[in-house]
Amino acid sequence: MHLYFKKYYQYCPKCSQKMEKADERLECPYCHFCVYPHPSPCTAIFITNSKQQILLARRAIEPKKGFFDAVGGFVQTGESFEEGALREVKEETGLDVVIQSCLGSVSDHYLETPTITVGYLAKPIKGTPQPADDVAQLHWLDLDHLPPANKIAFKSFFVLLSRAIKLISVR
Repeated sequence: MHLYFKKYYQYCPKCSQKMEKADERLECPYCHFCVYPHPSPCTAIFITNSKQQILLARRAIEPKKGFFDAVGGFVQTGESFEEGALREVKEETGLDVVIQSCLGSVSDHYLETPTITVGYLAKPIKGTPQPADDVAQLHWLDLDHLPPANKIAFKSFFVLLSRAIKLISVR
């Protein structure tokens, strides 16, 4: 079980008694309320243009302020991964995009919170990219001029970016 859940779910939210680990969940021995630890869902979307460039963001906020990141973020309750990805693109860039393919998922963490990030490859269909929300800058980068690994914000972004590059190169 991830340490995050052991640290922040020590007491039952129903009856305030001490929670106990039971298999892969936490359970209250008094009222039997269960917490099933699971990661927070996130998206990373890689937008490409006709010049075979990829749109990357520079983070405007901590953690990893100034580092390169994918456009994306946390999926909200009631959204699918795809809906969350499209909303995040609109919020962070002003673009409307169409998702072309799924790049798979990668387990990671954001601060202490465990995450599962699903990546997508997309192309713009409307708008001009403008940084907004928690994005400081947006950059169209050639595939052979991408930032080094030590300038990339998160492990999940690095893994999904590598998958995106392979897929773009095949096309």
